[in-house]
Order: sequence, then C-alpha cells, then structure tokens
Amino acid sequence: MIDQWLILISGFRQNYKDLTGMDLLFQRVSQTPGLRVDYIAWNHDPDDWARFVHRHASAACRIIIAGYSWGGGRGAKALSEALRERARVVDHMLLSDPVYRRSWAPSWFSLLPSSLTSDRTIHLPSTVLLCEWWYQRLDKPSGHKPVGAREVRAGVKIDLPHAAMDECREFQEAVLGAVGA
Repeated sequence: MIDQWLILISGFRQNYKDLTGMDLLFQRVSQTPGLRVDYIAWNHDPDDWARFVHRHASAACRIIIAGYSWGGGRGAKALSEALRERARVVDHMLLSDPVYRRSWAPSWFSLLPSSLTSDRTIHLPSTVLLCEWWYQRLDKPSGHKPVGAREVRAGVKIDLPHAAMDECREFQEAVLGAVGA
C-alpha cells in the first residue's frame, strides 16, 4: 500500500513529448524515498484515477495534488471531487495559475473573452484540507481563485507570464516541501 502519493497534473498545452516545468518537477520529486509520483494530463478521467488511488493507497495515505493551468482549475478539482466520493481526503493541493474550465464545455469555450477574466473561482470540496496557490496578472489566462477547501491560503502573485508559471520557483519549492523532498 502507498503511504504518500503526489499527483502532478499538466496544463492545457502540455504533453509528454516536450520538457515542461511540470516535467522538471516530476524529475525532481521522483527519487523521493517513500513517495509515489504520477504525472497525468489535465483531461484525465478523474473517476478512473480516484478508483486507482483508492485501491492502492493505505487508509492513512497522504495525498498531495499539484496542478498547473487547466490541470489546477479542472484536473485537480475533478480528481479531488472523485476522491471525496470514495471518502478520501486531499491533504495538500498546490496550484500554479489555476484556470477554471467547465467540464462540459468544448475547449474553444475557454478562449472566449468572458472566460479569460481573472474573477472566476474554482470550487473545491471541503475534503481538500489545505490549498496553496500562485497566480499572475501579466497575461491571459490568469489564475482563478480556489475556494471551498478547509484552508485556502492567500494567493501569491508572481511576475511571470502564464506559460512560465509551471516553472515558478515558489510553486516548485512548495511542492518539494510538501512531500519532504
């Protein structure tokens, strides 16, 4: 059984063929003793992943989710909801410039001007115990505020464009700290 599990969730334009900030983070944490690490796409099937985690995690497993862009605003939210349905808590969620995306909307819907505003919120379940987040306002899209977790720390504004937020030093160091790397 797994006692500590980190799930990294990619941004919208990220894939496995290109080296990204999330990929570099995966490389940095993957050698941490006693830690299971997975790197999944933002549009993963949250129910499949929640079943997999539930089946292989110990009862006291510490679950940490780190997401970037749509991986934070859609992927992390959906996975935490699916885990809640299986009576699992997310101990720590770390989001870098999370962008909300409705699960039913086509991809182009998020490119409409009304979807690019920074005043949207990401509603997390209360089974997320702690959420930390970093955001930018240099370009669009820009981070949407997470709400609903038991504790949501104040967002930290970073002076980087959206495309570089997965490389954000503060975000990466916080993830490393969350898993004890």
